[in-house]
Amino acid sequence: EEATQHVNVMLVTLYCAERCWSHAMEMKADYDDALSSRSNASNSKKKEKGGVVLGLVGDKSKSSPGSIRQHYLKKLKKAAKYATDLEEMAKVAADDGTVVEARGYACWMRGNAMLELGDWQTACTEYGAALTICQALGSGGGSSGTNDESKTIEDLELRDFFTSRAQHVIQPVLRYCQYELQEGGIMTEEEILNLMKSSQQDTETELQNQLVTSKLASIQEQKLQNEALGGSMSTIHFRSNDVPVDNKNVRVALLKIANFDKELQNCGKNSKKKEQLFLQLLTAYDDAISLVSEDLKEYQNMKRGPAVNTKRFECCNLLGFVSFEKLKLCMKRNEDMVNDLREEDCRIMKKNVGGRKKVDEASNGGSGGEDENSEAKRVEEIAHLYDALLQDARSVSNLPGGGDVNRFINAEDGASAADNAGSMMEEEKLEDEFLLEANANVLRLRALRCYYVARLYASSTLEKYVEASKLFEQALTLSVEAAEEIGACQDMDGGEEYMESMEALEKEIKGAKFRAEACAYLARSGGGSTTKSSSSSKSSGGGGGVVAGRSLLSRLDDFDSGGKTFHLVDVPPHLEPIPCKPTFFDIALNHVGEFPMEELQMFVDEYSKEKQEQQRSGGILGWFRRG
Repeated sequence: EEATQHVNVMLVTLYCAERCWSHAMEMKADYDDALSSRSNASNSKKKEKGGVVLGLVGDKSKSSPGSIRQHYLKKLKKAAKYATDLEEMAKVAADDGTVVEARGYACWMRGNAMLELGDWQTACTEYGAALTICQALGSGGGSSGTNDESKTIEDLELRDFFTSRAQHVIQPVLRYCQYELQEGGIMTEEEILNLMKSSQQDTETELQNQLVTSKLASIQEQKLQNEALGGSMSTIHFRSNDVPVDNKNVRVALLKIANFDKELQNCGKNSKKKEQLFLQLLTAYDDAISLVSEDLKEYQNMKRGPAVNTKRFECCNLLGFVSFEKLKLCMKRNEDMVNDLREEDCRIMKKNVGGRKKVDEASNGGSGGEDENSEAKRVEEIAHLYDALLQDARSVSNLPGGGDVNRFINAEDGASAADNAGSMMEEEKLEDEFLLEANANVLRLRALRCYYVARLYASSTLEKYVEASKLFEQALTLSVEAAEEIGACQDMDGGEEYMESMEALEKEIKGAKFRAEACAYLARSGGGSTTKSSSSSKSSGGGGGVVAGRSLLSRLDDFDSGGKTFHLVDVPPHLEPIPCKPTFFDIALNHVGEFPMEELQMFVDEYSKEKQEQQRSGGILGWFRRG
């Protein structure tokens, strides 16, 4: 971020734009020379009929005017693109005066490209904007900086430069474009005037907005300076210590942080604005940390004494305070993200449990169940977020500050072993609330992370149930310890909510642990399902869509979990092969014998009569025997 705001980055872009423009102008001069030489050669060809002139005209060593024109048009377009990039970079990293100048420069470059391309209307619009900006800069309306520098020689020279640029460079080409528009019948004189008025009004409005924004920013900065001088943010409270803020710049930085934080709380659900304010707030925290670190480094280089040690102690606490506020902001953002993912996970799990009647459709090729990979990815994302939260929480517990000046001086100077032992015992007795809350938060995040890592091991993609069961035990132990530590904290922010979440987590962990142990037992006993059984069941034509897929009716007397599909009966029922032994045919014969004999005799008699008639009408003379 600091590299993009360096002046050399913008200078490189400006250099590229100027280089492309100068190259285009050089090639345009070559193009004009080529056209003039060709016209001269064609005129001499009419007068003379020698081969020398024909050789000059058909010389292939030089490029044609058309190719030269295409080349310099490409260079002009490239210069306009670099100028536009310079304008965008100035909006991000430069002051208001530079933004206005970059805007005028980009309009001038785009107008040059449109002029050569013959787009007269766009060229008029761009040249009009550049003319308005140069006139404003020449009158001093766009000058940035303090009022003390407005009448310096350099400023007067700049005003003369922009005024001369507007009168002698931009106005002539603008009038030429207007002439081409009118002569070509593209626009009437009245339409051209309206076009120029609208372009001028838009540019003036943009300039006014830019100046108003600059003035508001300067007013806000002056207001913060006055508040800092008036005593606002002169003291902060951190880890049972009231720390004075002597540096005026640090007080201004803290006031900026307070303003950004207030805007962030009041921005509502506008995600784009919220993201922008969040980044601005992080930048403000980094600026404050940099200022405090510079003060601390300055005090560390001084000779030690009571007054210097006191200042160093105050700077350490101030640095810890700003760092803690920044970490708290990042942790709150990550906590909101992971809470949204956890709510989505709970909603999908309840939907899957409540809608198991749709699993049969999924097993038969439908879309009733959730994809196993998507569940594993969601759990893995939650675990990664808790990993980042855990790192921030550990950073909070290691922040500088706390205690009193005497212990800080003893720790810095290196006291004797007895004094160190006594100070350690004293620290154990006088452990501040900040460390208790930080350690409790670390335990809470460790329990949550361990739970989701265990769920990842117990997922259908890994099926490491033994490892998952051990991780669930560890998560249960951590959740119990976290609940005890949170209960020991007196004024922890969100302590009751954290206690309820730990109690709910204990119930979830117990249920997940029982499921993992059951799956592990089934896997050991052969009743579980694996990927190989899934492929074999699919190849054999079984009804299991995901794994074995046996229905409850078909496994009443078997020790089988049924795989990952839970259905009562196969509809329609699947055909099952059975061995063809003599007993099977005996049983079938018994069922055949139960057929009514009278109906069977009638069927036999009718069949015999039909057969006799067919025999009687057969042979060579069968046709004469009829009738």
